[in-house]
Amino acid sequence: MVNIAVMGCGNIAHRVAKGIQFCTDCNLVGFASNSLEKAKEYAQQYGAEIYGDYDRILNDKSVDAVYICTYNQSHYDLIKTSLKHGKHVICEKPMLADTDELNELFDLAESKGLVLMEALKSVFLPVNVKIKEMIDNGEIGEVKYITASFSRNEFDRSPQWTKDEKYGGVLKDLGTYCVGTMNYFMGKKPNSSVIEKSEVPVTFAHGLLDYGTAQGYFQVSNTMDGENALKIYGDKGQIVEKDFWKSSYAVCSKEDTINPINCQMLSDFYYEVKHFVNLIENGAKGSDVMSRQASLDIMSVTLK
Repeated sequence: MVNIAVMGCGNIAHRVAKGIQFCTDCNLVGFASNSLEKAKEYAQQYGAEIYGDYDRILNDKSVDAVYICTYNQSHYDLIKTSLKHGKHVICEKPMLADTDELNELFDLAESKGLVLMEALKSVFLPVNVKIKEMIDNGEIGEVKYITASFSRNEFDRSPQWTKDEKYGGVLKDLGTYCVGTMNYFMGKKPNSSVIEKSEVPVTFAHGLLDYGTAQGYFQVSNTMDGENALKIYGDKGQIVEKDFWKSSYAVCSKEDTINPINCQMLSDFYYEVKHFVNLIENGAKGSDVMSRQASLDIMSVTLK
């Protein structure tokens, strides 16, 4: 049984906590936050311990792993310190905003025999695993074009740190879901990309991705609402999935037939947590889905 503590008590921590609680191979043991009141609130709601500050988690030898869902600027220091204290780490996307830092921390994790994984939940969802199988089995033929769009009008409600030039911006935030999921379905990174984005703070971005045998396009914004869908066009059919980062449903169209792809989903955060825990229990040093290379491939587009 893997004991996991949560670092950071923002809104997303509620969904993270529920995902952990669905996993029967781990225990949600506590919360830490810069705000003691928030840590108390979360701990009471989920029947866990109040750590209060991060050092208490790090110095508690009963804690096997940490889920980091703090603001982006704090990720590097918290990941490094957690690894040095012998904790496995899963960190919310975008995990880092620098390739040198990412390689440094993966090297550190490997040297200590620990798991480090970026938490890109979309690639672990049952419906997306199913879609990937369908693509690999040729059910829609050879993929020729793939698109992803993710837009929501939330800029005015976003905390100030999301507007930071290095760590913030919609390309690193929502763009990570688009590029990461497109790469997952294609089974590779793009050979090249052309990205256009608004001035800092980046509130709009779109890009063309060249996968060789297929072309890709994505669009993201946090100042307008949008279609929010991923579409995969093969030479024998197509798949459309709305809200692809949290979905349990998609539609496959082939010739004159329309077939639903409907998969049970306990929690959109459960499946990435289960994967992370399985890695720890099986003694693996890294993920075969969200590996170091997968994170670097996403950064090669979203850091432009």
